[in-house]
Amino acid sequence: LPLAEVATVTSGTADIYAEIRLRLKRAGTPIPSNDTWIAALCRQHALPVLSNDAHFDVVEGVRRIVF
Repeated sequence: LPLAEVATVTSGTADIYAEIRLRLKRAGTPIPSNDTWIAALCRQHALPVLSNDAHFDVVEGVRRIVF
């Protein structure tokens, strides 16, 4: 059994990325590009993000789990 599944970036992920990036830029709360990709994948697959980075909290539709 595989221990993990690799999430692949698709055109749907790119659409979510663009929406998140634009929304955060307009709100004056941009986050790093790499974290925007992570947030987009988490939102697309309805998964939480495991991170100590509080900036994920400003991303609508993404739940952060602190470790």
